[in-house]
Amino acid sequence: MNRLTARLEKNVVKKANEASVFFKKAPDRLKKELDLLKNEIIEEAERMQQDENEKGQDNPKKSSSEINTKIQINQIRTKLITLSRNLEDIN
Repeated sequence: MNRLTARLEKNVVKKANEASVFFKKAPDRLKKELDLLKNEIIEEAERMQQDENEKGQDNPKKSSSEINTKIQINQIRTKLITLSRNLEDIN
C-alpha cells in the first residue's frame, strides 16, 4: 500500500510540474499566436485597402459595402490593440 501511495504521489507531483510549465508558457504562446493573427489581419486590411484605392481611381463613388468593410477593419484593429494591451498586462 505504501508503494502505491508513493507512486501516486510521484505521478501527481510530476503532472503538477508539467502543468505548471505549460501554464507558464501559455501567455507567451498566446501572445505569439495573437501577434501572427494581428499581422495577418493587418496585411489583409492593407491589401483590401489597396484594392479599394485601385477601384476608387476607376470609380470615385464608394459603395456602402466598401464603407462597411473599412468600418469593420477599423473595429478589428481596435479589438486587436485592446487584446494586445490586455495580454501585455497579464505578463
